[in-house]
Amino acid sequence: MIENLKSVAVFAKVAETGSFTAAAKALKLSAPVVSQHISQLEARLDTALVYRSTRSLSLTDAGQRFAIHARRMLDAMEDGFEELADETESPKGTLSVALPALILDSAFMDGLAEYVRRYPDIQLRLSFDDAVKDLVKEGYDLAIRGGVLEDSTLKARKLLQGELLPVGSPGLLEALGPISQPSDLEADHIPWIGAQSMNRKLAFRRIGGGNEVQHIVHKNKIVVDNSLGALKLIERGVGIGYAPRFYLQNHREPGLLAPVLPDWVTEPVGIYAVWPANSGSRSLSRHFVSFISEEFLPNLPQSYQGT
Repeated sequence: MIENLKSVAVFAKVAETGSFTAAAKALKLSAPVVSQHISQLEARLDTALVYRSTRSLSLTDAGQRFAIHARRMLDAMEDGFEELADETESPKGTLSVALPALILDSAFMDGLAEYVRRYPDIQLRLSFDDAVKDLVKEGYDLAIRGGVLEDSTLKARKLLQGELLPVGSPGLLEALGPISQPSDLEADHIPWIGAQSMNRKLAFRRIGGGNEVQHIVHKNKIVVDNSLGALKLIERGVGIGYAPRFYLQNHREPGLLAPVLPDWVTEPVGIYAVWPANSGSRSLSRHFVSFISEEFLPNLPQSYQGT
């Protein structure tokens, strides 16, 4: 088993570097030893993993699939070693975190403040906006994101989930007239405000309505890149848009926003912490996520946990 693990590590490096020679150099092994490990692994799996030629090397279909599993396994092992090492050390260093703008007006700020107080040797670099950042390219160690995760190269941990509610100012809702079901929201006269990414099909379910679901598609008449800015416009009566349930229930100025369809909510939306698998600040990222998920989130009001 131990020899298999070593061969898996060698194969992962071959897949990463694209050659036996480069893998051998990175692992401080000879090229023949690297080739031997690959041959042993192929014999163990009873399938070819690598196409070999005098000029090039490429992975077979099976090799491409196995490379994904190998990388995940090695990352998990490395995370385990680092996590145990972290427990014996006081965390310190710089952590860059990208956060959605709506966090600025929520109880999550209390969690951030507590983290800063408790761990003064960690320097945080925080960005509050809704752009989906390329974490590696833009130099971020960690991001908090909602919705569907599309980048499979990132490691992720689900923090919580909740529903989105269409909301508007009471005055605007009265002026728009009756809206009784989600399909009414597709009408051209509805002034939607939101991000460009919200121009997609959304599923609504009736609260307490069993399996009744409706799907709608709408276009935003005012497009924003900041969810908090959108809600401030909605409060001023110029359109309707989506707000998380927790925002509506914990709003500091009740009466500015009202649900458009009190008996309907979107299907639950997940909120995740994501970070690059090979980030140099993986241990700090895990430390931050563990604090948020294990020490802060359990003490939040029930409205943050969905229905």
